[in-house]
Amino acid sequence: PFRTHVHVEHDEIGYVLVGTGSVTVGGVTRPVKKGDVWVIPANTPHGGQFEDAPQVLFISSPIDDPDNQDRVWLDD
Repeated sequence: PFRTHVHVEHDEIGYVLVGTGSVTVGGVTRPVKKGDVWVIPANTPHGGQFEDAPQVLFISSPIDDPDNQDRVWLDD
């Protein structure tokens, strides 16, 4: 699973390359599979769970820099 969090200043797009699971964006959960895309506006809570060994591509704008404190975990 990826823990529920927000990105304060950037939008994010997710694309499933391999695998299945579910994604929650802004309190709405939906199943996802290979080829599915979702958009996460800045400051929107999101998280998810995937089966087995998924491959998911995330595109962030601006870039998701690990040194940037833009990501806020909501379960801390």
